[in-house]
Amino acid sequence: MNPASPTPDTVEYWAGLRRHELLLQCCASCGALQCPPRPGCGACAGATFTWQRAAGLGRLESYTLVQRAVSAAYAVPFMLVLVRLQEGPMIMSTLILPAALMDPRLPQTVAVSVGVPVEVVFEDRSDTLTVPRFQLKVP
Repeated sequence: MNPASPTPDTVEYWAGLRRHELLLQCCASCGALQCPPRPGCGACAGATFTWQRAAGLGRLESYTLVQRAVSAAYAVPFMLVLVRLQEGPMIMSTLILPAALMDPRLPQTVAVSVGVPVEVVFEDRSDTLTVPRFQLKVP
């Protein structure tokens, strides 16, 4: 998905992020939720959708620590994550981590593992671009 040139399927998703809302597509035919938005329902191939605001809560399904930059746009290290939202869909994003987790010389006080609870944080990168990131949810 390219926020610089949104499609009819993604324009509301990007607008929601600007409002600090994580929106999920809801299939009008079967009720399945999906994210990221796309032209067809992954469950039934329906093509008509409404939008549902996600709570922004989920659990880590998978993660990896990226230590080699893929381009100058990405400062390393960063943690790439797959989050299962409490509504069901999965979303790929990055995890905001305490500095101690990014430096192996510092004591590890927080554990990142599959299944830990996370919550969405909205990062305004410019006047026109907001991206969803996640952080560990503190009980």
